[in-house]
Amino acid sequence: MCYFPEGTTTDGTELRPFKGGLMQAVIDSNTSIRPFAIRYPNEDGSVNIAMAYHADTTLWQSLRMVLAQHSPVIELDFAPPIASSGHERRGLCLMARQSIAARLNLD
Repeated sequence: MCYFPEGTTTDGTELRPFKGGLMQAVIDSNTSIRPFAIRYPNEDGSVNIAMAYHADTTLWQSLRMVLAQHSPVIELDFAPPIASSGHERRGLCLMARQSIAARLNLD
């Protein structure tokens, strides 16, 4: 299962706090979290915000912006798994967020 633990989307220039309730299924099933960062870089290394579905952008507007991209780059950066055993929701959120923030150079 994959989800966006912020409970919302951004333009890729920030990382919001993760929602603890979304971690309960991981704790209940005693499984691991497999955090990964999604990045849409421009050629100069800046964030390609035209790829972002966020704020007041409608789904249709977002799809049009994505399809208008000539050669979009999508990078997935996978972090080591985080075991849920012995952790509560808040701690798992913090560890996963820190792992992703480090990969995106955000804090």
